[in-house]
Amino acid sequence: MMKKKKTIKKHNPLTPSGLTARRLRFCAIAMLLLCLASCNGIPSYVVGPKKMSEVLADMHTAEAVIDMRHNQYPNDSTKLALKQSVFEANGITQRDFDTSLVWYAHHMDKYIDLYQRTIEILEKRSAQAGSLAMAVSMSMAGDSVNVWGASPFILLTDKLPSRMVTFDISADENWEPGDSYVWRIKLIDGEGSNVNWNITANYTDSIVEFISLNTTMQGWNEITFISDSTKQMQRLRGAFEATNDNKPMLWVDSIQLLRKRLNPQTYRLRHRQRAYPDLTTY
Repeated sequence: MMKKKKTIKKHNPLTPSGLTARRLRFCAIAMLLLCLASCNGIPSYVVGPKKMSEVLADMHTAEAVIDMRHNQYPNDSTKLALKQSVFEANGITQRDFDTSLVWYAHHMDKYIDLYQRTIEILEKRSAQAGSLAMAVSMSMAGDSVNVWGASPFILLTDKLPSRMVTFDISADENWEPGDSYVWRIKLIDGEGSNVNWNITANYTDSIVEFISLNTTMQGWNEITFISDSTKQMQRLRGAFEATNDNKPMLWVDSIQLLRKRLNPQTYRLRHRQRAYPDLTTY
């Protein structure tokens, strides 16, 4: 009896089964490429850390320019135009920046690395520029000057003894009676946080002035102290403590202490401050 010859069925790539196999292979390759592209854990819609750190450094520089040359940027439109120019120079949009910043704020390890790069960029630029620019800005009469000398970025965690940040500065030749000091911070992902502030000033006539405030806002928070235009300050101290029972870590960004010259329109706000004798002098 003759054996029946076995026929081998050739695979036709155009048949439904062939197309399915091709789709599976394509999907597998696509998934592999996607995995390789996101191996650093950063989604494709987020601006990468290298570029984002450059953008943040440029943004901080732009904010410093606005603070020192507020006469050239008198309203929100001019300030926005400067910031938009930063985005255009870096090839991103405001939406790209905002979306990326929110993502980094929810991934603290990446956020800390990002701001470390930003600090390094700013320090490098500062070293290249030298101290001349700072000396000029400190002596510019009538201009706002950021006199905050510590790191502008602080991570507050439960591992620290407290979530308190302080400053203590003494008078120099740039201080003038009637100067106001605006202490500003930006709470990143700080919804539900509580910030207790206080600023204390010592005058040469042994009088102490004090102001305290409580804020609960996510984003920008600030407190303003206005010195007496008839007295000379010797010392200015401040402290804030940020708490949030639902968050083990709070990232405080863009810390500034802006010194501004006497403004008659805002000087009346001094009524919120309290004065008493400095008992330590007795």
